[in-house]
Amino acid sequence: MAGGTSIGSSPRLDPRPDYTPVRREVLVYTLTELIRYPALCTLTTVATRGVYSQAYAAQTWRQWWAAGVTVSPIAVPGWVESDDLFFTLALLSSLSLIYILCNGLFWLLETTGLCAQYKVPRKPAQEPPPALIRAALLEQAINHLIMAPLLMLFVVGPALRWRNPDAAQPQGAPGWAEAYCVFTVCYVLNDIEFYFAHRLLHSKALYGPVHKQHHQFVGTRSFAAEHAHPIEDVLSAYIPFLTGIAIMGAHFHLVFVWFFVRMTEVYESHSGYIFRGSWLDKCFLCAGINPPCHDFHHTGNRGNFGHPLLDYCCGTMDAWVAMGGADGYAKKLKKSR
Repeated sequence: MAGGTSIGSSPRLDPRPDYTPVRREVLVYTLTELIRYPALCTLTTVATRGVYSQAYAAQTWRQWWAAGVTVSPIAVPGWVESDDLFFTLALLSSLSLIYILCNGLFWLLETTGLCAQYKVPRKPAQEPPPALIRAALLEQAINHLIMAPLLMLFVVGPALRWRNPDAAQPQGAPGWAEAYCVFTVCYVLNDIEFYFAHRLLHSKALYGPVHKQHHQFVGTRSFAAEHAHPIEDVLSAYIPFLTGIAIMGAHFHLVFVWFFVRMTEVYESHSGYIFRGSWLDKCFLCAGINPPCHDFHHTGNRGNFGHPLLDYCCGTMDAWVAMGGADGYAKKLKKSR
């Protein structure tokens, strides 16, 4: 019997399960991700370096400003720095691209039945109603097109340029070794901060008025990853995403790549698809045991607050361990098909 409630910050079972059987899967995932994730970001950075340079050089409004021309396709007040506008538009483009690609892909899989063997079976009560889907999509349109650009234009862009005056310059982009270090710091800090923020959101004080909005999606869809209260956005998204790049004074190009790659995992973890054991998994192109861990969190709402290593060390994965970890969850899903 559960010793804690589903909204408690540390749900426990009584008696407590032995965590030893899941130790190997947690350690393998942790070590794999600590190498895979920064490496994937670094390879993406190297592959897109030319794209960044061309995009930065194509800022025609920079020449218009210098020439004192006031009429341009993009009307920008004089108190807005051109590099901040570039940062905002480029990041918006990066986020929009990955949003369309990932959510479009999972929509295609959902509607065509492709990769059905990897789809998590849902009960009718777990499926989101159309009204909730419409509300989530409208909320995301507002956030993507209004709220996030304002934050990037007036806060994040200027802060990064203050931290690193060459943050926008193509020649100021770091080499692959430095980029790998930056991405490693971003990855580690993001997961630590997200875990404790998410655990805080499951406290009795914050779950009902704040985090319950996100848990309206019991059987999650990829786009449901961003369905959250503004307070949750700040605590578990903006702060964890931005801390590492702020501390490291990351170059704009690295910021774009970091958001692009990070959001692929966020969408995958909420997609309702588990590719563990597939060729994608064997090629280190998917998120390992994170999607089943987070899917279990949404459907059972008992523990699994973030990175499996932190749940393991902090003792917040009792129900997951008692079920047999990722292998046990896979067996449970197989029986329910």
